[in-house]
Amino acid sequence: MPIRDAGVRFSVETGIAYGQGFSEFEAAIAAGATLDELLKWEQGLYPNQFKAKVVAWYNLHKLIELHANDAVARKQDREMHRGK
Repeated sequence: MPIRDAGVRFSVETGIAYGQGFSEFEAAIAAGATLDELLKWEQGLYPNQFKAKVVAWYNLHKLIELHANDAVARKQDREMHRGK
């Protein structure tokens, strides 16, 4: 499944796709998971509700970062056009 930053002004389609398992691992690693914890994650030893919260936390932080980056880009664009 391709990852897209819908609604982000300066979004770039990378053409890179990966499955749900890897996006879950990415979220777990961002939350500080160790290799042992990733193995437990993969083996289904964590409750699905917990895993969903970790993924939601990670996605929320990514969206906040994208929003902040977009705000900076818009500000720079305004300042550039003011200078002309």
